[in-house]
Amino acid sequence: MRDFVYLVESIPPGNTWSGAGIGRFQAKINTAAILMGGHVRTGIEDALHYDAARTKLTPNEALVKRVVRIANELGREIATPDEAKMMLDI
Repeated sequence: MRDFVYLVESIPPGNTWSGAGIGRFQAKINTAAILMGGHVRTGIEDALHYDAARTKLTPNEALVKRVVRIANELGREIATPDEAKMMLDI
């Protein structure tokens, strides 16, 4: 987490960024990115299992729902597709 904070603090102001963790770190990095004002990416290409103990295989839908739940619990709104396009200037 210390390295992640260092990297985020090194991003020039005004840039759009997101955090992506691999495997058992995905939920932790996603949560940290939400708390730090960034965005997240999630999906089975980065984590095949829902849980850190690697006991439950997961579909993308469950990973996305987890990120939405975490964001909502932390007071972050989820961008609509149009809002995301505006943020990314596309």
